[in-house]
Amino acid sequence: MESKVVKFILSIVIASVLSGCGYHLRGSKGINTNASLQQISLTTLNPYDDVSREVKQALLLNGTKIVDANDEIPQIKIISSSFVVGSSGKNQAYQTVQSLYKFTINYQVIFPNQLPQNYSSIVTEYSLTPTASNPNAGTALNTQLKQELMEEAVSKMISQINRIQFIS
Repeated sequence: MESKVVKFILSIVIASVLSGCGYHLRGSKGINTNASLQQISLTTLNPYDDVSREVKQALLLNGTKIVDANDEIPQIKIISSSFVVGSSGKNQAYQTVQSLYKFTINYQVIFPNQLPQNYSSIVTEYSLTPTASNPNAGTALNTQLKQELMEEAVSKMISQINRIQFIS
């Protein structure tokens, strides 16, 4: 009887430790799990725009060394990025009451001796439109949402890069 109780308690403890709901893995978006991505070359049309700086910062925070382009290391080329605001709902007076915000980053990952692989990181969000009584609220909302969506798109991009397999 005593061994059954001990086994039961031990199995509960082991199940609790092993399950952990994956909470300890949250926020782990590093790309260092792939040994071929310890060094990366980052190429973009405008190295000083917000997306390029955000990608560079995310790579550096994950311990990836950004080096000059050569044939021996993987390359990330940011092809384009866009922020689109659209109308997704109108009221009876045909005024926009719900807006769609979409941030897209198109990029290529090029491994040595392989063809370029094209990827997109797309993040969308719906939001209620501010009232017409405060027109500046819409501008502030757009700026804030653009920044948040860009950060989320870069985070998604890093996660996508983490899953890419290098085949030599």
